[in-house]
Amino acid sequence: MRRTCLLALALLLAACGGDDDSTGSSPILPGAYRGTLTLTVAAGPATTSQGGPITIRVTPDQVVAAGNFPPVPAQGSSFTSSLPAAALDSVTLTCPQGTFGLEGTFRGTTVSGTPFGAGIVCNGFPAAVTGAFAASLQTETRQGRRDADVLHLFRETILRALSR
Repeated sequence: MRRTCLLALALLLAACGGDDDSTGSSPILPGAYRGTLTLTVAAGPATTSQGGPITIRVTPDQVVAAGNFPPVPAQGSSFTSSLPAAALDSVTLTCPQGTFGLEGTFRGTTVSGTPFGAGIVCNGFPAAVTGAFAASLQTETRQGRRDADVLHLFRETILRALSR
């Protein structure tokens, strides 16, 4: 009888383990997360930093669209979205090699993460991208609000570093 009670108590305690979801599989709250992205680019002879707004949208089916990057399905509570460096090309900037993007993790009503670059070469110079972003879930109140152009921020920061 004593063993049966101890076994029942052990099973009961194991079943009451709490709500710890260490797998990160809890759904991300859908909506628009708005915040700030800070980029630091080392390209050519200089390093420069620049900040700007970022909007990350999450659909009810857990698809994440970070700025101008292509929408991607969330992986648990995280996402990674990238583009070829050639997406930054303009009249004054040519980036034939590499990729760049954003990776982030959602926690409750916030998301934070880092921009990244891999093998980027622009105007003949290697470009290293670092930085951080943080955003919070916002209540949509204004209709027709334009989202920030994240690609423009990447492009302008690289150009600033190359022009120094």
